[in-house]
Amino acid sequence: GGISYDPTDDLTMIVQDGVTITPSSGNEGIDITFPSGNLFDLDLRLYDSDIATDITTSGANDDGIFIFRANDVTLVNQADITSGNDDGIEVRADGAVTINNSGTITAGNRGIDARGTLNLTNSGSITAGNIGIYNFVSSGDTSVVLTESSQIVAGSHGIDAAAVSANSTGNVYVSNSGSIITQGDSASGIFLRAVKGYATVVQSGTGSIVTEGDSAHGIFLDHADNIPARDA
Repeated sequence: GGISYDPTDDLTMIVQDGVTITPSSGNEGIDITFPSGNLFDLDLRLYDSDIATDITTSGANDDGIFIFRANDVTLVNQADITSGNDDGIEVRADGAVTINNSGTITAGNRGIDARGTLNLTNSGSITAGNIGIYNFVSSGDTSVVLTESSQIVAGSHGIDAAAVSANSTGNVYVSNSGSIITQGDSASGIFLRAVKGYATVVQSGTGSIVTEGDSAHGIFLDHADNIPARDA
């Protein structure tokens, strides 16, 4: 397998330059699963100043990075992550999720899948067979900032943010200064749904959204109770 931890306390983990993680088929590159209760925090940092820090996975259930049952999560990723069939990064947390990605993520499913209040900055490249950046939040706010160097190419929505609870009153903020390209039918560049609070989308002069499929919107906002089922 890759790197697997089952911590019973707060965890700080640093992956230094030059580390290559290539687990056997069907295993996550990094798997951090906390005990039930979502009590503990995680600070995970992957550094890559020499372009040699890489995670490559294959097979079913092969997330590049999988974090489960955390409370608050801080994730800084500079590494190149390739997941043949699953998500590049998947985070399931009850608290605040802060992600700063400057690496290159290539994923068969979602590039980044985050459950929890999200504050994400992407300055790297994300290529996903499904959704580029995906966020479900039951309470709290969502913020996604794409810098000028950010690139997302997705088979479905570039960004998909939604509430999972009819009682959620959180706000959603998205700022795009980079590039979003979607390739599927009905695949919006930015897709916000079931937003009960304020929705703010900032499209800067350097930002671009290109949708190549039929019935595909650049920016689509649905304030109705279009709450998708929480998937496994």
